[in-house]
Amino acid sequence: MTEFEAREPGAAYQMTVEERARSFPDGDIPGAEPRPAVQERAMRGMHHLIACHPGKRLILVSHREVLHLIFAAITDGTLGTGKSKLASGSASLVHFRDGEWEVEWYNGIGHLEVLT
Repeated sequence: MTEFEAREPGAAYQMTVEERARSFPDGDIPGAEPRPAVQERAMRGMHHLIACHPGKRLILVSHREVLHLIFAAITDGTLGTGKSKLASGSASLVHFRDGEWEVEWYNGIGHLEVLT
């Protein structure tokens, strides 16, 4: 679903983290999609999924920044960019019940430990 696509990077396209930091020290990247817009479209996608699949278990795989913005939205900023870490390949369990989001657990990596 396009709602869960990565943030448009604008002028930072194909730059490393270090190159972005050097080129845009204030974090203002020309042409980059604003984070609030990414969060809004991702949450629109979340609500679309639960409306189309009521009562079903779903798996969402997306980019870390998009997931951070989703977690920030559903926890009123308790989790998310700058507040919590999200390991690559981690799993989290989220419920939507009676119109409310609930994070049962976050950033689980136990399933990855068997691979090392």
